[in-house]
Amino acid sequence: MLLSSVPQAVAQASLPPGVYNEVRLYVSSVTVQLGSVNVSAKLPSSVLKIPIVNGGLNVTAGRRAYLVISMGPHVTQAAGGYIVSPVAVAYAHYAPPNTTSNTTAA
Repeated sequence: MLLSSVPQAVAQASLPPGVYNEVRLYVSSVTVQLGSVNVSAKLPSSVLKIPIVNGGLNVTAGRRAYLVISMGPHVTQAAGGYIVSPVAVAYAHYAPPNTTSNTTAA
């Protein structure tokens, strides 16, 4: 999956009813573009944990729920390589989110 400032649907799932407070993305590899050069980077835990703010995502029967994830990577250089420390937050919506904003939909 390539993250960009253009909104894109990246996943769809059926979940049991309940309140969800976090999204976890399991990451197998990271590539960072520095100028015109792509370099490999590390995500130390290989898991990106994204909090769902404002009370979480409340899934109920018969109602569609959406998450909009806003992400801004923080890249540092260390020990001859690059480390990614992403800053991400998710917002719950109960109608299709506005697709004209600079966010990535999940």
